[in-house]
Amino acid sequence: MISNYENIITAICERFQNHITPLKVVSWLENFEKVDWNKALITLNAFEYYNTKDIIKEFDAHLEEIIEKLPRQSTLYAIPVGKPGKSGLAMIYYLRKTIAFNKNKVKILEDLASITAQDSIVLVDDFSGSGNTVLDFRNNIRDHLPDNVQVSVITVAYLSKAKILLEKNGLKIFGNLRMPAFSKRGSVFGYHPKMQAIREFCFKYGNLIYPDGDYNSGKVSINPLGYENSQALIGFEHATPNNTLPIIWADRKRSDTNVAWYPIFPRRSQAYIQDAINFKKTSAYWSSC
Repeated sequence: MISNYENIITAICERFQNHITPLKVVSWLENFEKVDWNKALITLNAFEYYNTKDIIKEFDAHLEEIIEKLPRQSTLYAIPVGKPGKSGLAMIYYLRKTIAFNKNKVKILEDLASITAQDSIVLVDDFSGSGNTVLDFRNNIRDHLPDNVQVSVITVAYLSKAKILLEKNGLKIFGNLRMPAFSKRGSVFGYHPKMQAIREFCFKYGNLIYPDGDYNSGKVSINPLGYENSQALIGFEHATPNNTLPIIWADRKRSDTNVAWYPIFPRRSQAYIQDAINFKKTSAYWSSC
């Protein structure tokens, strides 16, 4: 059975630059009934993964775009979104690595009091699904900023829902716009019948990890299709947003078997390090099939 999928699995691993291994994919497939393996691989193949090089490249392009729109006398201050330990702070590291950062007057903000009315601010994060985190952060610092100071947002990627909310509140967002995976228009899974079949598959298994009843009752904020039903299919080398479909990143126990779900792209980078240790000898796997 597994050997039937060898070429597909190998191609998927190569597309992700071997960040995941064939053995890891097989271990993930074992979360599903074998009859659903094809749908699982279609879903995985649609996942969008950004490594460190990709993140720096995207930030460089979008930071340059922001700088081009700045008033001539304005200094651009970058502020990470969220608390220490969150992804926004990690993104500052990548921002510093860009050509645009190093050739222009971009500074990492250390004190809100140092900002003048002529300056501009860019809020930095890896991903925005709903826009709520970014908007809450902006609102929390707004009273400490000069009146009418220009504030924009830079991400690697964001969903249409975030764009609508942020622009409604006067925040221009820069990054790669993505639609929810199961949008009626623009779905990565193509025409409606195919998209609907994949949606039903993802919901079926997502419902075993994050039951829809718990979400609807307000017990959890994660739907079978991601945080607040985001339906994202995006991940990064350092982390995977919970906006992404839970079948990709979850590691909690299933409601039907009480067995922990095996993630293909875990939430946090520590898990990636452990994966590298666990699957060091994967190359020998196929010969045993």
